Amino acid sequence: MPLSATTYYFSSIDELLTIVVRESAMNEHRAMQDRVDRIHLRRRGADAMADLLVDLIVAPEGGVERHTLVARMERITASARVPELREVHKQLAPDFMRMLSDALRKSGRQSTPKGMAHLTALVNGTLLASLLLDNSDPRGDVREALVSVVDVLAPLVPAGDEGLTD
Repeated sequence: MPLSATTYYFSSIDELLTIVVRESAMNEHRAMQDRVDRIHLRRRGADAMADLLVDLIVAPEGGVERHTLVARMERITASARVPELREVHKQLAPDFMRMLSDALRKSGRQSTPKGMAHLTALVNGTLLASLLLDNSDPRGDVREALVSVVDVLAPLVPAGDEGLTD
């Protein structure tokens, strides 16, 4: 697309960037919602829960390439710097937390909003560190980090209290 077309359709490069970030994030959210909708109701131990969270938050098994994960981290970092992008993430955060909560509930687990924020931060921080260190298995790195904390941040609901319903 010629540069002149961007200035015709968008008032600024920030507006174009905001639209691209919103669309990219919305595509990720739709894919995550599709995966959440397909979760079978059952209690999951720490290993199974970590696997599920990696599939939901990082990428489905074999479904995302390294450059896509790098682009996501760049989008998140840019959102910390650019107010319009921060607004996009603020608008999408409740939907993300709802999907995460649904995944936990379908797995016989529960968490507080703070616990879910910590899970998300752990995933993003571990993913970024893995990508920066050029590790060949960012999914594995995130999974390993999650296994060690999932029972604390999203404990199993006592047996019989799960209320596992679709």
